[in-house]
Amino acid sequence: MMTFDRHVIGALVRHQQLAPGALGAPFYDVPPDPAYVQQVAQWHQAQPADAKLSPQALAVLATPDLVADIRSLTGRDSMLHTWALARADCQPGPILLMAPKGEEGKQLEIQLAPSREVLADTMLLWLVGAGAPSEPEMHVQMSHAELAVLFAFIDLYSRAKFSAFMAHRTQESSFDHRYITQAYQEGVNSQDPRWLLGLALPLLDEAARRLDGNGVWQCIHTLAQRRLLEAAGQEWKLTLPGEYLAESLHRRTVSVTIDTAAADGQGGLGTHAAMLIRADDPLWLIDLPPGGTAAVCGVSVQAARQVLDAVLTPAGRAPASRAAQPPQPPQAVAPHPATPHHAGTLPGYGAQHQGGYPAQPGMAHPPVAAPPARPHAAAVCPVCRQQIAPGTVFCGNCGARLR
Repeated sequence: MMTFDRHVIGALVRHQQLAPGALGAPFYDVPPDPAYVQQVAQWHQAQPADAKLSPQALAVLATPDLVADIRSLTGRDSMLHTWALARADCQPGPILLMAPKGEEGKQLEIQLAPSREVLADTMLLWLVGAGAPSEPEMHVQMSHAELAVLFAFIDLYSRAKFSAFMAHRTQESSFDHRYITQAYQEGVNSQDPRWLLGLALPLLDEAARRLDGNGVWQCIHTLAQRRLLEAAGQEWKLTLPGEYLAESLHRRTVSVTIDTAAADGQGGLGTHAAMLIRADDPLWLIDLPPGGTAAVCGVSVQAARQVLDAVLTPAGRAPASRAAQPPQPPQAVAPHPATPHHAGTLPGYGAQHQGGYPAQPGMAHPPVAAPPARPHAAAVCPVCRQQIAPGTVFCGNCGARLR
């Protein structure tokens, strides 16, 4: 496991004259100072072999053809979050695993997995660790919006089940439209990954996150046509297939979400997302193609492995970053002493930063450079650096609590 500041990675990318890729550029900051770039290169060269980024690993980081945001939730309390980066011309080959670290995610922990197969096997082990799962005979398709309302209903079901258990009373089984709408709105606003809607929300399309009361009402009726919900007087309850699904997901033990951006075979970029959820016995797949029809179905271990292989394999080479300029080789200059600290803004992110670039651990004479001033950008999550709306409590991308 290695830890690097983002600006150090950017300096190494520039030193190796690598053009930042469209998928890799958000992970690092390229310093404009050639003298600082030269200092970082000399520092990196002096590090032990196990503390250096190999040329192959640096190429994957600079110009990946696939970036997968992977989150694994064990029970409802333990969350593991990592990014996986791979290149199409390195298959089979190493896959880079990264996670944000430090204040505002200014550092990245980096680990090299031997291959995509090792990563897929690891995730599969999370899902089948308790024993071989069953494959439920259920397959239902719906829109992203309908899935959001279904998950809000199942979250209601889970809360009612927890409440009944604690109060030693009969569980509520039906809910009116206003209560379902409130559960949907709370799930969208809180984005708490301990609940199904909060966990799935970053994977859903924009329309599924912006439903009003009428939109929720329409989704309820469509779910009834799909025989997952049914009317109970003025309220709504789960059908037998719907209750089987809800009870199974309520008892989930491991949930894995994969949100992938990758190159297609024509040099463009596409996205695809999936959820694999292990209940006490069944294994569920929620397939979420962008702007398409979501599918909920039971899967075997073999089918789950095929899904993991598919979403972790790029089909082509990703384009270069639009904002990237052809890198100029840094001029050979003598290292200069650390410059005085002063205020600046990290390039490309807009988070106000005091004291220039921080030192890398273990550096006798850490390179320090003053980044150029930039206008203040939109608010970002301090962990994953995704833009967030003002007043947000939980980050919709990584689930971190913001206040």
